[in-house]
Amino acid sequence: MRNGFLLLYVPNQVNIDPHSKVNEMVMDNGDWNLDLFRLWLPEEVVSLIISIPPPLDSVGLDILSWSRTTNGVFSVKSVYFFLKRILGIRGI
Repeated sequence: MRNGFLLLYVPNQVNIDPHSKVNEMVMDNGDWNLDLFRLWLPEEVVSLIISIPPPLDSVGLDILSWSRTTNGVFSVKSVYFFLKRILGIRGI
C-alpha cells in the first residue's frame, strides 16, 4: 500500500468531492461513517482508518503546524536551518 492522499485509492469512476473534509466522514454519534468509506475505498484502507480514532469536536479546529520548530510556526529562517542541517551545508 502506498502513502498519500486517500483520493489516490478512490476508483476513477466514483463521484466524490475532492475537497471533502475528515469531519464530514464522522457520524453524529462520533464514530467513523464506515459505510461511506467502504463505498469509496478498498477494505485494507478502511481497516487502517478504523485503527485511527475519529476527530473530536471538543478539541477545536485543526491548525497547520510546522514540526521543525518548537512553537510550530513556519518561517523562512526555520526552513533555512532545517535544510542546512539535513543537507549538511556549512558556512552559508
